[in-house]
Amino acid sequence: MSNENTLGGNTQAAEEKTNSMLWEDLDAEKVRGEFKNVIKDLRDLRDELDKLAREAKNYDKTKELIEALRDRELSASGWISSFAAENAGSFPGVNGDGSKRAARPDWYFMRPPEVRKNYDELFDYMDDATKLKAFFKPFAELLTKLPLADTFRIFCIIRNMKSKGWSESEYKLINADVESVCELLRRSWADMNAEAKLSERFYQENLAQMDSPKVKEGYIKQRQEDYLAILKKYAIYSSLRYKGNGKYYLYGERMASAKTLDKYMANVIKHKDLGDKLKELLAGSETLQNSLMSNIVLHSGAGRDLHQAMVNLIVVIRFYLTCGEEEFTKFREGSEEAPYCYMKCPEAAGKSPGYFGFEPKWEDSWSSGTGYYEIYRKTLFAISAQCHDFVYEHGKVH
Repeated sequence: MSNENTLGGNTQAAEEKTNSMLWEDLDAEKVRGEFKNVIKDLRDLRDELDKLAREAKNYDKTKELIEALRDRELSASGWISSFAAENAGSFPGVNGDGSKRAARPDWYFMRPPEVRKNYDELFDYMDDATKLKAFFKPFAELLTKLPLADTFRIFCIIRNMKSKGWSESEYKLINADVESVCELLRRSWADMNAEAKLSERFYQENLAQMDSPKVKEGYIKQRQEDYLAILKKYAIYSSLRYKGNGKYYLYGERMASAKTLDKYMANVIKHKDLGDKLKELLAGSETLQNSLMSNIVLHSGAGRDLHQAMVNLIVVIRFYLTCGEEEFTKFREGSEEAPYCYMKCPEAAGKSPGYFGFEPKWEDSWSSGTGYYEIYRKTLFAISAQCHDFVYEHGKVH
């Protein structure tokens, strides 16, 4: 039983020493390995965040890396912070200013040579840890405030819209549709009647029988064909289907596309405060970057590598924030480029005379959203109404 107790006690002591952060239980290799673990996590996050900004990919992995780095390595309970805190009393010469290596404590000289050698080696790591952990808290706060999800959604919207063909030319086609409707609705009845060749010929050929309901019906059908012939001259016709008897429908694809556009822009509008957040974080991250890039004297290779990994990550974080702010600003300012231009109401919509209820212009997109679906819904209503009046009100048979 005594041997078992001794064995159990030895095992427990070995485990405690393995988990200990006291300098007496550590060596340079162990500390260097812990520094390398943090360096690896910093580099992994840098690579994924850069990929997220450039390709809008791997969001989940990036989020996971951010949370792990913030909550583990950069926290007060992280290995480097704990190492520095645990041994602060044993290294009074660590002052973090890099000005000089202070004298050793009195008890240092009473220790065996191998212990003093270990202490001297660990002093460099302790000094570096003390200096670098001062940046951990502001770094963790920046990662907490980073609007990763909202910015990523903007990147995804841009990528998806470009891949789906929402180009400047498509935006111009929508504008051309609106412009053509406006031109059509502005036409006078006299002008349109001058082009009504089919119904006029039918009328002249059947003048004596125009009281007959069947002949009147024939005239009306010719009048409907005349309107169709007029409509075919305008760009909007490519978005319409004629089913006969003066009935028009919008192609389902066109209506679906208009709804999709409104949804895309609505998703951008959901994040309308993102631009201000990104600007604020850019300012804060610049302060942290400047502090990191100041003249910091580090003594160990691992310390210098850790410092460089932190600098590299803050550079990529600022790149991510800058990309997000620039992309969002293009939507906010209504850039001429696609897909940002879709946040603006097509110019021709503002010139509509309002005939037949065709008033497709919307006001501030950021307050009430865009109205591409309304453009085409009102287009169908206006053309159907104009066709009706052309056929039944302004022909020669009523």
